[in-house]
Amino acid sequence: AKTAYDFGLYPTAAQAYQKLLAQQPNDLDALKYSGLIAYQAKDYKTASAYFDRYFQLGGRDYEPMVAQADILTQIKNY
Repeated sequence: AKTAYDFGLYPTAAQAYQKLLAQQPNDLDALKYSGLIAYQAKDYKTASAYFDRYFQLGGRDYEPMVAQADILTQIKNY
């Protein structure tokens, strides 16, 4: 999944992360990258849901934080 993401193959990466989340719903990397893929597609509601779960589970990488801040700014919900 990460390799597909790194090469910009977002639909393939998204599908792989969905399979992973079906088996391991608390996987931080899968939540992070699923959120980033949704964010890049401007699916802010979906991205925000992934990021919320990621943060609830203790995720602290900067990319989801920056993306979530941008989402909140985009929808004026801050």
